[in-house]
Amino acid sequence: MYLKQCEVESRVEFFKGDIQEIIKSHTTIKKWAYILHDKDDTAPHYHIYLNFDKSGVDTKQIAEWFGLQESQVNRVRGRHTDMLLYLTHGNDSQKNKHQYSPTEVVANFDFETEIKNAQILGDFEHFSYAQQLEYVNSLSVSEKVPAFSKLEKLWRLRCQWLSLQSDRQIDVIFICGKAGTGKTFYAKKILQSRNLDYYLSSSSNDPFDSYLGQKGVILDDLRDKTFEFDNLLKLLDNNTSSSVKSRFSNKVFNGEMIIITSSVPLRYWYIEYRNSRFDTLDQLYRRIGCYVEMTFDEIKVFSDGVDDKGNPQGLGRVFKNELVGIKKEDRKKTDFNSIFEKICENSSLDIQEVIPKQTIYNCFGYSRLMMQVESGTQDGEILERYYYISYKKARSKRFSSDCHSGFFTVKALRSKVGIDDLKEYATEKATFPELQAQNSYFVNDLIKGFLNEKED
Repeated sequence: MYLKQCEVESRVEFFKGDIQEIIKSHTTIKKWAYILHDKDDTAPHYHIYLNFDKSGVDTKQIAEWFGLQESQVNRVRGRHTDMLLYLTHGNDSQKNKHQYSPTEVVANFDFETEIKNAQILGDFEHFSYAQQLEYVNSLSVSEKVPAFSKLEKLWRLRCQWLSLQSDRQIDVIFICGKAGTGKTFYAKKILQSRNLDYYLSSSSNDPFDSYLGQKGVILDDLRDKTFEFDNLLKLLDNNTSSSVKSRFSNKVFNGEMIIITSSVPLRYWYIEYRNSRFDTLDQLYRRIGCYVEMTFDEIKVFSDGVDDKGNPQGLGRVFKNELVGIKKEDRKKTDFNSIFEKICENSSLDIQEVIPKQTIYNCFGYSRLMMQVESGTQDGEILERYYYISYKKARSKRFSSDCHSGFFTVKALRSKVGIDDLKEYATEKATFPELQAQNSYFVNDLIKGFLNEKED
């Protein structure tokens, strides 16, 4: 039988040599830990945990390393951390046995830290669902699915238990200020200073949609239309626990602090309840333990909450808004031109690159027009001249001319080539190649002028 991890168990006298030397002599063993159980009711014996990472090793070969029988090499059932906990009798089922100290375990990894992490699962008093989910994600692929399934069941059980609990104690802070004053920035800093992981609410009509049991919640940029009045009262109740309405399933807030940020002062919230005989705004105001007013320069903290009008109580304590200094610092500006130079072809061509090696004829379409022209002296002498009219101009995507546009339009419409059949410039202004392709006198003279200037 090939195993990627296993447990070796036997009495001390049956091992043919020093355990640590045997383990270190085999490079296929990537992770190991062992302990001598000499305080149990049985004869002294070793428990050894071996992990071979991705490569499986035959149990018969493992037994030969230690001079034991193959039956003394066992598969690890459950998570590897369950096996590690068993080394010290740290499992719930081993509490009645002697509890060995983690310092008695010999390992090539931080055994105490790994044991501590293993005990995170289900400990909602000290770790939120989100923190436990991070731990589950750190496990090996084979352990993730059963651990996640266990966490889901424990979390549902925890939520149902919380819904039955009537007592709780939470703090509610209301932060008000214009956009850009740093409301969300300071809300995060408050929770971080309390060592609370936090959930930043979405801006949708379901703010608790992705809540995963974090100890702190930031209801960011909240408005009174986000929650119905009675639902907000239940959410912010400092003493009584209740579920929060959510799209797929109601959530129970399993935390210690809720921070509301808004650009609308609290006194303007739910004004339709101002003269209500039943639901009074005072119920909302009593739940706000701290009111904070923010400007770009300072922060005023009212730790006594708000009065019965929704205004902050007391004088408040003023602090400097440190974001002012941060915003005034010279920050390196992103060079967007260099970014686009890497992903786009540069269209700024050298004049030499657009000069043709051979003659290019007008391919943009033209009409051959015959005009009868009388000289300016009005002597009656009529001269016939032929003109080749190009429909494309340097600053137009369609046919145009300065003073004879109507006349040329009629002539163009009679042309065998329709105006909509002609090519258009790629952009509003023609490029050098597009102009040169017309083979016009002006463009040809212009290019000659560039060449003569370059030769001089």
